[in-house]
Amino acid sequence: MKSALIIGGTGLLGRGVARVLKTRNWEVTLLTRGQKPLPVELQPCKQITADRSQPDSLVELAAGRGFDLVVDCAAYSKADAEGAFHTFHDKVHHYWFISTDFVYDAAPDARYPLRETAQTQSRLPYAANKLEAETFLLEKARTAHFPVTILRPPHILGAGRPTGCDPAAGGRDATLIERIRSGQTIDLLAGGLYLIQPMWSQELGHCIDQLSGQSTTLGKCFNIAGPECITILEYYQMIARWAEVPLKINAVGPAQFAQEHPEQTHLLRHRIYDISELKSAGYSPSLSLAEAFEDTLGTT
Repeated sequence: MKSALIIGGTGLLGRGVARVLKTRNWEVTLLTRGQKPLPVELQPCKQITADRSQPDSLVELAAGRGFDLVVDCAAYSKADAEGAFHTFHDKVHHYWFISTDFVYDAAPDARYPLRETAQTQSRLPYAANKLEAETFLLEKARTAHFPVTILRPPHILGAGRPTGCDPAAGGRDATLIERIRSGQTIDLLAGGLYLIQPMWSQELGHCIDQLSGQSTTLGKCFNIAGPECITILEYYQMIARWAEVPLKINAVGPAQFAQEHPEQTHLLRHRIYDISELKSAGYSPSLSLAEAFEDTLGTT
């Protein structure tokens, strides 16, 4: 049986990946900080506890172990990437680094859907740190043959996290359904006319399962997104339909929002992506948005 280690295994992404891999003949081990209970559906998986922020914690954990696959859903800096390389460079057949679409900028001349070569931004510390980690890992792929593949996912749906994607509405919000049900008006940028391409967390698992071990993916960075593109208004309407209430919105002008929230101007764009490189590598996203919402809202 193939062995997989998922770092951040009880988070939104790790949970989705684990749910898929455990049904695909993988022996799954979850690395967590032990701060969340193991979801019922993941209890057949092994669980080990460590704090990667502590020097050498990963090295001690991996001593005497080897994995066919490591999926790192909890690396947020160059230091995390350096630790992963130091730990796994001779202990893994394929290491997957999960980055983010927040690295892309809202460039005025952007051409949509965005390709992997689109303009990036480092104003947001989260994005800057992810980019530094990407750069380090790709360099190690070139110079030390580290078997890394990078994925940049978009807005993720799935069990374990609340919904919400519009910054004017508060982004992810555990009270969103309650707000909609109570008849509150929801602020949406440009009335919700920006486009978005959400992805079910399990899509990530299917992609990694299918492409794991393929040499053509090593040392590369890929966009990954769901197969359906909708407006942000439609996103919130799907939530309102699930709650069986009408949606009330207020359109917030992008210029007004940028003036009030200059740190979030990178979000004043469409979040839709060209996934032709991923398809050429051998994976085409296929999981439906309706199923993704059901999985997310059914656990809210």
